[in-house]
Amino acid sequence: MAGDLFPTRQPHGCRSCNATGETVSLGLLNDVYLQHVRIIQSTHAMRFYTEEGSMRPVVTSSLGWLLLSTRTPEQIERLVRRANIAIADPSQRVDVAAMVKRILSLKGQTQIHIEGMPFADGATMCALLPVTIHGQPVVLGLGGSLERVRENRVRYAEVLRGAVGAV
Repeated sequence: MAGDLFPTRQPHGCRSCNATGETVSLGLLNDVYLQHVRIIQSTHAMRFYTEEGSMRPVVTSSLGWLLLSTRTPEQIERLVRRANIAIADPSQRVDVAAMVKRILSLKGQTQIHIEGMPFADGATMCALLPVTIHGQPVVLGLGGSLERVRENRVRYAEVLRGAVGAV
């Protein structure tokens, strides 16, 4: 399935990467983590590298937030609490009530734009795909430097909508 969304026959993989040059990721929940199941690296000189297959606590990723928003409020709270336990450094843990509130505010949205995540100088845009992998919702994200994503926000949103519509 992931291979269908990121065809290897094309030099840059998918339309989102071709149209933006940003890092593009296909992600899903894996327990309390966001897992980047496919990555196409940015072609820009200033970029944030993410390893394909890598996982990060779901509360530290905008892609993870959008995926969590597909769950019930009870499931969201439980997953946020469990993700906090998985974060070894107590200073990196999130306020559970505030995180649940933030994720609940995303409910019903199919596309989001978050600045300063996962890096202070970065921004991410992501959209839920109308497919599942092993019964799990899937999110398509693109990210890059905060300045560049801000500058191209409207165009990038259109690119994401087009990519979602093509699935």
